[in-house]
Amino acid sequence: MKLPLLFLAGLVAMTLIGCRPPVIELGQPITDTITASDADDEDWKSKTYVIDVRNGVQYFLDLTTKDGNVVGVWSGDIGDYIIEVSPTTTTRSVPYIFTKGGSQEIFIQSPASQVPSTFTFKIWSP
Repeated sequence: MKLPLLFLAGLVAMTLIGCRPPVIELGQPITDTITASDADDEDWKSKTYVIDVRNGVQYFLDLTTKDGNVVGVWSGDIGDYIIEVSPTTTTRSVPYIFTKGGSQEIFIQSPASQVPSTFTFKIWSP
């Protein structure tokens, strides 16, 4: 009886791990394209990522739009955009201090009318 339960527990763990959004490593830029959405918002399309941060530490977020579309990094922590770029400002870097430490989900979003949207994003701390 224990063997089937252990097998089922392993399947559940693999399923949960497989559903976790990709983790962004500090200092490593990522380039990706928003084509669909992870969220249920019809007006915006997004890619979800996880970053591991410490509260009270200043980080810098760099965001570049590769095709001139509007792209923003939404934080569920504050319920607002941390950084946005647009056709007039295609590259930005902003300082940001997270209020909670640990794994944080961020959503890189673009209006549905402007997908596909290609971007480069990096988070780093001095």
